[in-house]
Amino acid sequence: MEDYLRRKSFSPEVTQAALIKLEEEELLDDGKFLESWLHHRTEVMPRGSLIIKRELKVKKIPEKLIQEVAEPYIEEKEEEVAWKLAEKKWRTYSDPEERYRKTASFLKAKGFSSSVIYRVLMKLKGS
Repeated sequence: MEDYLRRKSFSPEVTQAALIKLEEEELLDDGKFLESWLHHRTEVMPRGSLIIKRELKVKKIPEKLIQEVAEPYIEEKEEEVAWKLAEKKWRTYSDPEERYRKTASFLKAKGFSSSVIYRVLMKLKGS
């Protein structure tokens, strides 16, 4: 955040005041940000682990924090999230071959791994 404010040509005094305020409001806590982001990406705008991890790296979340917090959370929720998305998509097609292909492509575009996609599609075929 400090680098960002400097690039925007804020004075050192204004930058420090902003950082102090952000810390007081607990808005610079990577752990809290990560929890909020994970909830958003699994509940509000669902995405798979591949996209979530890439987004976190772009946002400069430390790799250690991603491994300790994000990966276990994603592993726990990923198949459930994929199932919810796939179930809706699955019902929109009547042709079995098209249904399988389109649902797989949809899940891949959302960032789910091939193994998760396969397991979800096998469950859908069986239901």
